[in-house]
Amino acid sequence: MNGLPAVLALVAISACTDSIDERAFEERANALTGEDNCNVEATCGDLVYVDGGAAVDGPAYYFDRSGGLISRCGGACFLPMMPEQVDECATLCPPPDWTCSH
Repeated sequence: MNGLPAVLALVAISACTDSIDERAFEERANALTGEDNCNVEATCGDLVYVDGGAAVDGPAYYFDRSGGLISRCGGACFLPMMPEQVDECATLCPPPDWTCSH
């Protein structure tokens, strides 16, 4: 029974350090922008936020952990051209499942 607390602590630590392949997400976002300045800025549950310079009108992206694109935000929302992008900016920037601060 003495080893049980140690095992539980290891399980808790591994759950908190569920890492992602940041470079893979950055490369995916860079491919969408055609540039090489995107960085993983935050994760929240099963979502990943990749910033491509949103503070200076660049794009920002939300992905699920499998790499699926959820939404394009940031500069893409300043002058959205298509009605679909207007809806995406209004409802998915950030996605409803994003419950963390950036």
